[in-house]
Amino acid sequence: MKATFLFVSVPLFSILFVTQSNGQAGTGALVLDYGTYLGGSSLDSANAVELNAIGEMYVAGSTLSDDFPCSSQLGGYDVFIAKFASDGSLIYCVRLGGNADDFA
Repeated sequence: MKATFLFVSVPLFSILFVTQSNGQAGTGALVLDYGTYLGGSSLDSANAVELNAIGEMYVAGSTLSDDFPCSSQLGGYDVFIAKFASDGSLIYCVRLGGNADDFA
């Protein structure tokens, strides 16, 4: 399995696409298992992505969005850690930080 993310940033907003793919047996071709969106209406960035042995994906990064899909903004940029099930559904998302900017 291979986990990837595509981060697109333009003035005033960012989009983070999270995908997981498998190699098709015997062909070496990649087959997309799922793709999903993670982010809010302001600047978000993913800086790390990792898969565990059962295909669950962990994504860590920073967000400035008030409407990011976990707890409310703590102050400036905040760190987030999100976990996705092997089918792409969001298991959890936590937000960490203080009054100033925090980055993962």
